[in-house]
Amino acid sequence: MSDEVPREQAGRQINTGGGAYFERDVSARGDVVGRDQITHIHPAPQPTSAKAPAPPPQFTGRREYLEALKAAVRISQTTIITALQGMGGIGKTATVLQLAEEIADDFSGGIFWGSLPDQDGNALPILRAWGRACGHDLSTEPEQTVLANQIRGLLAKRLAEQGPLLVIVDDVRPAWLDAARLLKQAVPAGIPVLLTTRNEGLARNLDAVVHRLDALLPNEALALLKAHAGAAVVEAEGEAAERLLAEVGYLPLAIELAGKRLAMLARKPGPQLATFGEAVAQRATETLTLEGHPGLAATFALTYEALSPDSRRLFRWLGVFSPGLLQVTSVAGVLGVEVEIAEQGLDALEPLALVGYGQTAGTYTLHPLLRQYAQTLLVEAGCVFRRK
Repeated sequence: MSDEVPREQAGRQINTGGGAYFERDVSARGDVVGRDQITHIHPAPQPTSAKAPAPPPQFTGRREYLEALKAAVRISQTTIITALQGMGGIGKTATVLQLAEEIADDFSGGIFWGSLPDQDGNALPILRAWGRACGHDLSTEPEQTVLANQIRGLLAKRLAEQGPLLVIVDDVRPAWLDAARLLKQAVPAGIPVLLTTRNEGLARNLDAVVHRLDALLPNEALALLKAHAGAAVVEAEGEAAERLLAEVGYLPLAIELAGKRLAMLARKPGPQLATFGEAVAQRATETLTLEGHPGLAATFALTYEALSPDSRRLFRWLGVFSPGLLQVTSVAGVLGVEVEIAEQGLDALEPLALVGYGQTAGTYTLHPLLRQYAQTLLVEAGCVFRRK
C-alpha cells in the first residue's frame, strides 16, 4: 500500500460512508504525496450513549484528585460546575471516567455522559442520547434551544423521581464553547456538572470551579509503566525506567504508548528499556511542532516509526478526519481498500494505543494529540489542508 490514490479516483470526490470526502488535486507518486489540497472529513453524527465508557483498566493513582472531585460533585443544592483542567495527554478523560465508576452509587438518577470530540463538537447527538436515557425519542426536534429546554425538563423530572444525577461533559474546547453552553442550558438546578478542558479561561467563562490536573507522581507513573510494559520488564531496568518516565514528563498518554512498545520489545533478548529511553531523550531534543511535552512527541514518533509501511500509511491518513469517532467505512473509503482490510488495520493499531474502540461496532476513537500528530505527518509529506 502506498499513498497513491487509484487513478480513477484522483481529482474527484471519494465516497467515505457518511457523505464526507477528501479531494486530491494531483496524483501521488509512491509514498511521497504531492502538493495536494485535502478537505478535512467531518464524520456523520453517530448514535451515542448517555452512559460513560469504562475507565482504562490500567488506571493508576490520582487519589487526591478523585477525592477532591467527589466532594465537588456531591454538592447538588444548585447547579455546580466543576472543571478538570490540564494539558493534552495528562489523563483528564481517564480520571473522570474512573470517578464515574467509583461514584455511580451516589447518583441513583444516573450519570449522563457527553463526549464533545466524539461528535465533532456537536451537542445535538449528546442531547438526544440524554433524551433516550430518559425514555424519550427527540430525534425529530431540529431546533437546538427547544431541544435543550426539553432535556432540561426531562432531567428535572428524573431528578425528582429517581434522585441525584451527575452530568459529565468531556473535552470542552474554545471552538465548541457554544455547544458547551447549550449542554449547560439543558441541565436544571440541582444537578452538578463536571467538565474537562485544556483551557482554564474557557472553564471560568462557563462559571466553573477549576481543579488543575498535574502530571502523575513518580511512583504512580512507575506503577502505570509496569501495568503496560509488565512488571518484570520495568524492574529489570529500574534506573532506566525512572529516566524514561522523567523524559516523558510523567504523562499518562506517553507512558501508555511507551509501555505498549516496551512490551513488544521485551520479546527480544537483552535489555530494551534503556535503549528506548535513550531514543526518546534524543528525539525530544529535536524541533517538534506538536504542542505539549517534547517527550510525548518523541514517544509518538518512535511508536509510529516502528509500524509496518501499511500501518504507517493508515495511521497518517487518519489525520484527514476532523474530531469525531472514526468510522471504519470512512477509513476504507479514504484508503481505497475493502472495509475488512481497513478494520484489520485499525485493530492492529489498538494494542499499541494509537486508536481505541468506540462504544458502537465499526467505530474507533483517536486521541486529539494523536490526530494532530497524524496531520503533521501528512503535512510533512507535502499535503496541504484547507478549510471548507
